[in-house]
Amino acid sequence: MNKKICIVDDTPDLLDNLSQFLKMEGYEVWSFPSAYEALEKIKQEAPDLIITDLWMPIMDGLEFVNRIKTMDHLKAVPITIFSAKPFQEYQEQARKAGINSYIKKPATLEEILKTVIELLI
Repeated sequence: MNKKICIVDDTPDLLDNLSQFLKMEGYEVWSFPSAYEALEKIKQEAPDLIITDLWMPIMDGLEFVNRIKTMDHLKAVPITIFSAKPFQEYQEQARKAGINSYIKKPATLEEILKTVIELLI
């Protein structure tokens, strides 16, 4: 069974490109342009990994992570932030929220894949 990755990003091209790349690498990918849409899916079924942007309208990435960590079936799911936002400004909040890693945009697909593999081991 393929590992399931949930990707949340409000940039359509990035979301599509990353989703297609990870599918070609053999992962099942759930892609969402908003955290609200992603929450509806992951409330029903837990992914094996969550990749989320920080800057998103309505619900930002940190609020999304905080909501995830309140759900028993999602508490152990690894989460990586994928953002252009300077991590130093949000490092303490992100670590307290429970993220496992941070990937700074722009990143190569190979850098992203390396993080995915490390978090899914």
